[in-house]
Amino acid sequence: MSAQSARASDAGVFSAEKVTVQDIEVCDAPSKYSVSALLSNAANATSSKLSRARVNIRSFLGRSLAKAKDGDDISPTEEDVAKGLWVRQKFDNAWFSFVYGRWRTSRSKYDKTAPLWLLGEYYFSTRPDEDDELVFREFAIDYYSRIWLTYRTELSPLPGSSKTTDCGWGCTLRTCQMMLAQALTVLHLGRDWRFWGDGEADRFRNGFGHYDIVSLFGDHLDAELGLYRLMKIAKERNGNCPVGSWYSACTAYGLIKDALLTSESPLLRCLRMHCVADGMLIQSEVADVTEQFRIPVLIVVYVQLGCHSVSDVSRSFFV
Repeated sequence: MSAQSARASDAGVFSAEKVTVQDIEVCDAPSKYSVSALLSNAANATSSKLSRARVNIRSFLGRSLAKAKDGDDISPTEEDVAKGLWVRQKFDNAWFSFVYGRWRTSRSKYDKTAPLWLLGEYYFSTRPDEDDELVFREFAIDYYSRIWLTYRTELSPLPGSSKTTDCGWGCTLRTCQMMLAQALTVLHLGRDWRFWGDGEADRFRNGFGHYDIVSLFGDHLDAELGLYRLMKIAKERNGNCPVGSWYSACTAYGLIKDALLTSESPLLRCLRMHCVADGMLIQSEVADVTEQFRIPVLIVVYVQLGCHSVSDVSRSFFV
């Protein structure tokens, strides 16, 4: 994954965009980033992938049937096996695009007078209506500036496996990655930092830039906090192939913490992680982790919101 590809959205640079509060959309042209256009593009992409996969498998099966008809040896060759795996991957990618893609059949309704928080920043209050779009624009730029890491397909085979995607099992790992990415952004760039396009590649604070942080999470073996590195650590822990397994929050946190502590990147030397598993934050433990509070620390608190679903008591805090 290149640094340029890991952004909170594909909407482009905000300086030339229009934000519509009524539709809760961010777009630089109605035809390009409207809800209908996004859904149409997703459907077309999925249809195209299915069509290509259908052609490939028909070609593959047709070749095998022709051999059987002629009485030839129909045992699979290495080429047939490789082609079969390739066709399966294409079908999987098309299915994942459909299941995990961006689908929104109706527009969400929002209370314009309700408070809105984004990672500690407050937006919207009782204001004249003419200020709503300006305030929402500020929120949208903030949201757009967050690093977004999610399911990927068509990767190189993950360590010890033939899998080329984390769809369906990597959600907690991606969540932990985004949590750490946000902590690093605040630490090195500040909470007031905003992404204004590709020009950010030449803008640095404290000696580091946005792309330096994003590159830590690349989907390749050299990325310090990437999926490949996490899978390598998981395999070293238990000896079994970790690819395809579902990870709890505790396990995912442990992998991220190990990757952070063993990293040689200068961006990660000035940060520690500490977990609160029983609801009790002990000051002396934090002091030990941070060398007597000389190093910034990301504190993770585990909270169970319900047994099988979010409890009503917890749900009230989400409004």
